[in-house]
Amino acid sequence: MGSVADHRSAAPHRSQGVISCTAAPHFPICPVAGGDRTIRTGAVVAVSTMEPRNGRREDLLEVLADLAPRIRAEPGCLHYSVHRARGDTDGPLLVIQMFASIEAFTEHSASVADQIPRIAALLATPPVPPTLFEPVPRSALVEGIDNGNGEKSHAC
Repeated sequence: MGSVADHRSAAPHRSQGVISCTAAPHFPICPVAGGDRTIRTGAVVAVSTMEPRNGRREDLLEVLADLAPRIRAEPGCLHYSVHRARGDTDGPLLVIQMFASIEAFTEHSASVADQIPRIAALLATPPVPPTLFEPVPRSALVEGIDNGNGEKSHAC
């Protein structure tokens, strides 16, 4: 979520032979040989760690809970959850989000940009962009994930 604090546009741009989105400039969509077309990458998982300020963890959880229904209702949102370390009631939070495509993630980033200052005020350190993951091609390790061609492998 932190990647959009300084970005107003979600339009794709080209940088060193890679197309990326200004709402998530740290995540290249794909290398391109030529042309200005965006190539879909399949599902995208965004993982963020948030370290709450002392005494502000419950406030941060409340903000994230308020945002949850809105995020889950976004087109392309497949999953949104907040986790804590097992047995830890004071430590960092892990936010896991899954979107159907980089385009859906980019739209999400633009839609929550106005919430970044609200969240940042509750964090011990400034928010950092989430780490983005994509399915490993041809791997039995990504069962149940869209492979980018509209096909899903078997889920447990």
